[in-house]
Amino acid sequence: IPPNATVAFEIGTVILIQSINTAEITITAGTGVVLTSIFNTGSTTATSDTVQAGGRAALIKVATNEWTITGNISD
Repeated sequence: IPPNATVAFEIGTVILIQSINTAEITITAGTGVVLTSIFNTGSTTATSDTVQAGGRAALIKVATNEWTITGNISD
């Protein structure tokens, strides 16, 4: 996820990600970007998360350089 100075997505932007078959996709926060992972049991801050094989996730920009990710993810 690039910092706002590199790509200025609007707050509220949603990016959907889908893994196909057995491929996992790693989502990594750029320098200065805060990524909060939303799980059924709460949330954590991470530098990266993985979309599980065959899974889906949504990235949501909630503030400048702050994103949440939710879906079929793992740290």
